[in-house]
Amino acid sequence: QLLGIGYLCKKEQIPVSIAISSALLAQAFSVTAGLVVSLILLREYIFDYIGASLFWAALGILFSGILMLTIKPQWLEQTLAWLAKKRGKEVKFNIILRPIDVVRFLIYYGVIWFVIGYAFFLFTNAILPLNPTTIPKMVGIYSAAINLGFLFVLTPGGIGIREGIITLLLKNAVSTPVAIASVIAILSRVWIM
Repeated sequence: QLLGIGYLCKKEQIPVSIAISSALLAQAFSVTAGLVVSLILLREYIFDYIGASLFWAALGILFSGILMLTIKPQWLEQTLAWLAKKRGKEVKFNIILRPIDVVRFLIYYGVIWFVIGYAFFLFTNAILPLNPTTIPKMVGIYSAAINLGFLFVLTPGGIGIREGIITLLLKNAVSTPVAIASVIAILSRVWIM
């Protein structure tokens, strides 16, 4: 994805640093919003696995990061520049975000995760009839699976991680038999391609 963005920007004579910083910002907002959505919607199941105190700590860290970005968006620019320098690249980022922009982007991406999660509910419902009351759980399951799979950088596209999370959460949060949950998880990979 980043290579494609870089190629198109180069073709349109847009500096690569702008392309990369905008792509990284989009990913940062998407993952942050997705994790917040999944933490909130799956809190009772997360409590069972990691405990209430670790759950609140994770949510607190996420919200602290969001608050810091809202108050001082330039910190993200400085962090990205530092990471680029660590990789031996001297990249000048020029991120201009007002606090209201941060809030808007997070809300925008949060809404996107709800829409994608609802689509996952419809997809799953076509295979295994579900009660509409499971929609919030399904939104949380899919958001958690996609974002945790994305963050697990050792596997391309979160292969295996995403499917494992979907299977585990479908089994525990929606009482789906493991075999059916596994099939849904594998088919969901094909579904989003």
